[in-house]
Amino acid sequence: MDTFNRTIFDSLIDPALIMDGEGRIKNANVAFMQCFDAGIDDIIGVHCYQLLFDRNIACEKDSCPVLGAVEPGRNEYHFSRNGAEVFYEVDYRPLSVPPTLNSNWLLTMRDVSVRRRLALEVEKSEKKYKDLFHNATEGLALFSDRGVVLECNYSLARLLGYARKDIEGTGMGRFTTGYARKIFESPLDGLKTLGFVSVEMEMLKKSGGKIPVEADINWLPYEGVFRIMIRDVTMKKKIEWSRRTYSEMLEREVETRTRELKESEQEMRHQKNTAEGILRGTPIPMFVLDRNHRVIYWNRACEKLTGFPSRKLVGTDNHWKPFYPHKRPMLADLVMERDLDAIMDLYKDMNLRASTFIEGAYEAEHFFPSLGPGGIYLHINAAPIMDDTGKIQGAIVTYQDLSEIHRLQKEKEQAERMAAIGRTVAGLAHYIKNVLTGLDGGAYVINSAISKRDLDLVENGWNMVERNIEQISGIVSDMLIYSRERTPNYQMTCPNELVSEVLELIYQRAKLAGVSLERDLATGLEPVAMDRTGIYRCLLNLVTNAVDACTLEGIVHGKGIVRVKTDRPAGWGVRFQVEDNGTGIDEAARERLFTDFFTTKGYKGTGLGLPVTDKIVREHGGRIIFDSQPGSGTTFSLLLPESPPL
Repeated sequence: MDTFNRTIFDSLIDPALIMDGEGRIKNANVAFMQCFDAGIDDIIGVHCYQLLFDRNIACEKDSCPVLGAVEPGRNEYHFSRNGAEVFYEVDYRPLSVPPTLNSNWLLTMRDVSVRRRLALEVEKSEKKYKDLFHNATEGLALFSDRGVVLECNYSLARLLGYARKDIEGTGMGRFTTGYARKIFESPLDGLKTLGFVSVEMEMLKKSGGKIPVEADINWLPYEGVFRIMIRDVTMKKKIEWSRRTYSEMLEREVETRTRELKESEQEMRHQKNTAEGILRGTPIPMFVLDRNHRVIYWNRACEKLTGFPSRKLVGTDNHWKPFYPHKRPMLADLVMERDLDAIMDLYKDMNLRASTFIEGAYEAEHFFPSLGPGGIYLHINAAPIMDDTGKIQGAIVTYQDLSEIHRLQKEKEQAERMAAIGRTVAGLAHYIKNVLTGLDGGAYVINSAISKRDLDLVENGWNMVERNIEQISGIVSDMLIYSRERTPNYQMTCPNELVSEVLELIYQRAKLAGVSLERDLATGLEPVAMDRTGIYRCLLNLVTNAVDACTLEGIVHGKGIVRVKTDRPAGWGVRFQVEDNGTGIDEAARERLFTDFFTTKGYKGTGLGLPVTDKIVREHGGRIIFDSQPGSGTTFSLLLPESPPL
């Protein structure tokens, strides 16, 4: 081979070699030598079966493209290279015209291993998605452009009360009524044009009864069929149904992975496109990670939820970007790594719980401010994808928008608060009447003192007026706090300083009541973000209640003592504890302590203090708990998080 031809030969990207009619290698290009890690001297004169297949026995004539051949052709081969199985597509052409049995042959080789492996994965996916179709809890069917049912799943058959064979081959119009029947009348060109339509309609059961359903109808142009997904809207609330249904579907998807290959490539492609069409059309946002934490699937619902198209995320590990401003492990990443400590550390404040359906899967709920115009509350379900040996090969993540549930919950709580305020007006009227009586008394004392020109008596009367005004102000403030939604005004606050201010304010009242105030404040507590005014009011309510518990209800023995402690338990920013040695709280009172403006103080209490305290603490993302046994006193614990909730 001259220099010019040699240059061209070596410039070929694919591995290439020249063989004689008996299979001996006469030359090879640079790409071939690099690919097979061999020098030219190691190659020339060696039979192909020795170099490529590492054996000393020649190939059978029928399996060799060169021996006895005179026409060009193409074959696919696989063999081991560096411990791995590789696939090559080999083109072979004779170098003489016309070719003879003794012609030299040019063989060019292309590595098609990736394509072959993808084809195998596609075949597996196809079977998996076929099973999803038949085992889905939603009613699913495929029907032709003439409205004839080609295939349906068991859920649809059960929903309508038929056997599958009685539905398949029958027109969809048979199972509908009213205007819906016209939708399925042939021809269905209108549905083709729309591509997708979601309708509410009534379907006819075998028993003759009617059942209201939601139906999503898709035209699948590649398959030339319509797919209809039917949901019964009379069984349960839509949101609860969607969540439970998908959890069951997810469990089946993970447990029914398949390895069976399809006999026909055409059938494989058809089933793959049909199954992927189902996932593309599902309203549940989801994405799938491979074992290297890279996105391999990002469906349309996930695109709509996050605003990130799949083309920007598939093949990357950037699945965190739509949800967080900085890179951090997602729940799916930690589930794949089985890192329970990290899961608990990062998601403990997100209503984390283990899935009741799938081993190793976890669920959480969180507010993502970066999603949508004002942020979205999401339910997250992250489950590992395991092979038959139990080894994790990836993870699947689904989301459910809980924003509407949170909105309804807040509206319900607001309505309950307003209803409770209405219920307590009668009780407050008596309380306020007592306060007004006190104001009248103070005014009478002041008027008498003025007429007598007695300044000391004026001061006594004014003190009476101030005390009653303070009580009225407290009632109004508590009712405003309890009845309205509010966002805490966060500022960094020293917990110990706040306790000292509360105890200083309540000192004279406790002294007059004969109650001793003690403090046990942890040293070195860092400032914590909190609404200083709100938490101050909470502590004042708790300490005031503790003093009242030692005076209004009495103590078991000795002198009344109220002790306030601070510390920082693991996972929290600060904990305030208010202890008293009063008589404790009985079982009936414990059950109603935070509800319905319940009070044990009779006409001296409004029942607003603890509900207001509980509301303020929950607005901080904190917790308030208590421990009380009759005869042993009571301890209230107020815990605040390390940082404000998002």
